[in-house]
Amino acid sequence: MTAAKIQAIKKFYESVESLKKLNVIRSDVIFGDIGEFLCSVVHEGLLLEDKKTNPGFDATLGGKTVQIKHSDSSAAENIDLGNPKKYDMLIVVLGKNSAHRMANDADADYLFYSFSSSEVQERFKIPSGGYKLSRTKHFRPSDKKFSMPV
Repeated sequence: MTAAKIQAIKKFYESVESLKKLNVIRSDVIFGDIGEFLCSVVHEGLLLEDKKTNPGFDATLGGKTVQIKHSDSSAAENIDLGNPKKYDMLIVVLGKNSAHRMANDADADYLFYSFSSSEVQERFKIPSGGYKLSRTKHFRPSDKKFSMPV
């Protein structure tokens, strides 16, 4: 292991600790927590659940329960959408590296897509059971966009 790799790992853990102190990261699901935090920035009135891991939904917005899913992987085939019977609304957050981004919707760091529970049940059910957003599923342009300030 090189000194550069050791230093990078140390910086990573220092960054995680800083983000925990700022309440951006609230559990050991680092990327999910970042997606949830970004949703709270972009969706005015979205309230993250106090429980760090809450089965079924992550937040509320206008009295509705909201499940939040975040992906920034260029290799991810599917995004598990959870059980839409346990939430009213789904928000999918796609980072710049996400394989699920549409080519014509790539001008922001993060893209946000909102779906109702019934829309998830109708559009994203898979034959083997469950609900997944695949890379081959084409959906509308993003509802909201966010880029990190320079």
